[in-house]
Amino acid sequence: METNTDIKPFCNLHLWTDVEPYEVVEVISSKKVLIRQMDAVLKVAPQTFHQGGFAAHCEDNDSQRWECTSNPDYPLETITLTKNGWGKPGSHGRYKMSDKPVKFYDYNF
Repeated sequence: METNTDIKPFCNLHLWTDVEPYEVVEVISSKKVLIRQMDAVLKVAPQTFHQGGFAAHCEDNDSQRWECTSNPDYPLETITLTKNGWGKPGSHGRYKMSDKPVKFYDYNF
């Protein structure tokens, strides 16, 4: 049975509505891994904006598509599994293990 504590190839950082992709580089233990941020290039951008919100409202926000690639120039970071999930001290489990890298930018903020 799979749980949210299982270690997977990728670990995405959830920053409220935005998501940043990370790759798991090394498993140190069942509760500690080394991760590295990935590059993300926007391949399909939302097209429908209309007046509203702070500047505009993006009607097709979920249509965006990103290409995520490994970048060995980024530093390695350590995250641990706590009672709140995967994260660094004070991050409150904002890192979520995943089978694929995810990048999402919320155009509505």
